Amino acid sequence: MTRLLRRAAVLLFLLWPLLTYPDSIRCLKEGINGMERYAAHAHRFVGSTTSDMSQAVVYVEKTERGIYLHSNYQAPGAPNPTKIWTNEDVDLETLFMNVVFPGGFGPSEELEGHVALKRAQVILDESMFTDGGYPRIDIGDARNVEIVDGNTGKTLVGTVDRLERTSPPPVLMSQVVGCCLFGIPPHLAAGYRRALEARPLTKDNIRFLSLVRDSGTETAIKSSNTLNAARLGESGKPINSLAQIESAFSSAQGKTVVLMSHVEGENFVTRDAARRIVSSIQVQSVRSLAAKYNVELIDLGCETAQQLRAEKLGIGVTTKFNTVDAVRALDSAISGSSNYSEFFQALTSENLRIVVDHGFMEKWPLCADIYGKAGRGFWVKLARMFVNFSSDMDMSKFETPRPTPHGAETATRDDLVKGYERRMKALDDPEYGRVKRNVRKPPESTKDLIQ
Repeated sequence: MTRLLRRAAVLLFLLWPLLTYPDSIRCLKEGINGMERYAAHAHRFVGSTTSDMSQAVVYVEKTERGIYLHSNYQAPGAPNPTKIWTNEDVDLETLFMNVVFPGGFGPSEELEGHVALKRAQVILDESMFTDGGYPRIDIGDARNVEIVDGNTGKTLVGTVDRLERTSPPPVLMSQVVGCCLFGIPPHLAAGYRRALEARPLTKDNIRFLSLVRDSGTETAIKSSNTLNAARLGESGKPINSLAQIESAFSSAQGKTVVLMSHVEGENFVTRDAARRIVSSIQVQSVRSLAAKYNVELIDLGCETAQQLRAEKLGIGVTTKFNTVDAVRALDSAISGSSNYSEFFQALTSENLRIVVDHGFMEKWPLCADIYGKAGRGFWVKLARMFVNFSSDMDMSKFETPRPTPHGAETATRDDLVKGYERRMKALDDPEYGRVKRNVRKPPESTKDLIQ
């Protein structure tokens, strides 16, 4: 056994000491001690051994001690296909390079391996996803990704959809309904459609509250018969305080309130024409008031900072979603929807995708990120929507029960429901859902672990 190669090296295969890192083992023997159970899982999916790089299949599963990768690829001159165990922050491309070039690789091999990864079949066990629905490893440019249950040998979802963000990793998702409503993690999204359809949304029961102060948005609201009729608050008087919001919620007890705002950090923020802050109200305080008055709160926060980040990268967002666009979309969605599935479909378009995470199936608030299509194949997050359902619903009937994946933590009810503040902090953390890309650096050890 040898440890994981992290940088280009010209080595005599299986004879000279390899450049190594701690906490990684690359095995060319029959197997890695202690990984027998995960190897058995892999054998259900990887198929017969091959020395054709274009036919490579890699299986990846989270274990109690790290990540286990098992391939069907047997490098020329190698006695067996490559297996890897690692407990490091490492991307899939680095692991794949160690699979196809276990004797070392230089720039030309790296290019060849990069192209091969796009063609390879990547099979992720469901344990390779966090509770938030993001993969535990950056899959890089892998295109053919399936999700499986290694314990039962079942394929949970075939080739998944990718949403390329301006910073890695891509979002792995599956279509929920229509052209542009998706769910994460991809293997759990199948039940989302029925769960959203089961949540009624009645036009007559909806009220509208805007915390945005600009003439364009105000004109759009007044042009919408639906939103203007459902609007809360005193006519012509902007909402600047928590007391005003409480008064509005008090008059809408038992109703659904759609709140539109700009979100900065953990606050709903209103700015004047000169971009000065005139109001800053804690998100959590507003949501607590919604619970107090039994209001089913849908809050839509448009994120102008995302547009600025995209422009700095030289990527123009082809689909706008500022507050004026949001008013028009909400008018259409509220007017023609009888449930949340129809509501989200009405907000989407070919250039505007909504990605819903699994939290609402675990009685978290529903979180939906709205992405606009940008240049060079990227998508930029333009807004985020939360729905705080006023009544609980048994979501288990919409999912196929499965045992906890091997190597995955068992989450308790208290672990899953920690309130909005923790949830918001996690979602707004720039590292949320990201895995550090491999940083090439000098090896810490050159000890040869061949046995």
